[in-house]
Amino acid sequence: MGCCEVLIKYIVFLFNFVLVLTSVALIGIGAFIQINMTKYFDFLGNTYLNTSMILIIIGALMLMITFFGCCGACQKNPCMMYTYGTLLTLILISLIGVAITVYVYRTDARDLITKTMTESLKNYNREEHEGVTLTWDNIQREFECCGVKNFTDWEETSAFNKTNDVPDFCCKNITNDCGKGASDTDKIYKTGCFVKFEGFIVDNVATVGGVGIGVIILLFLGICVSCHVARGLDSKRSHGRLPY
Repeated sequence: MGCCEVLIKYIVFLFNFVLVLTSVALIGIGAFIQINMTKYFDFLGNTYLNTSMILIIIGALMLMITFFGCCGACQKNPCMMYTYGTLLTLILISLIGVAITVYVYRTDARDLITKTMTESLKNYNREEHEGVTLTWDNIQREFECCGVKNFTDWEETSAFNKTNDVPDFCCKNITNDCGKGASDTDKIYKTGCFVKFEGFIVDNVATVGGVGIGVIILLFLGICVSCHVARGLDSKRSHGRLPY
């Protein structure tokens, strides 16, 4: 085995090692979101795809795909290397497609989220919608906000129905019944939760975008390496230098 073959083989193994780490990281991030953000899923309902599950699925697929790369390099099998490159290409195209879709429909998504949040206000404090109530309480406490656009949104709900009351979790200092008659005072947060929620997403979009670009570059490099190795193995096999 020549030095170039050994070098290429170890490059494939090194790339697969990085890909495995990336896959594990995606699965870990997805699991973290699933565990820590479950309290917000009732709030969003069935309108959106579960981001955490998408991350876990992509991570698991990438983890399985590394099998073809490692086996192809070990067995010097061009077919497995081509399969490896093809699967990486499919994942790359899927990720780019998702990114384009999110960008194109970002305005529609904004309107849809606002509508969903507004509709969910109607189910606040209803026994059959405990998840919605709990989620609103969590969001208003953690994001220090009140209502969707502002605190006056609660006036249109059956739970408060044009009174000066708001949920206790709108209060700056949360105590029992602190929201009663407090909508015209400084005891509550006046900023809407959508504004705070949107700001939270914007603050983290650079990090998410950087991770996404890094994964796309990694996949592209993997495709180039796999195709180059497969072409080399195929050429050597056609010249009788590798067994069939």
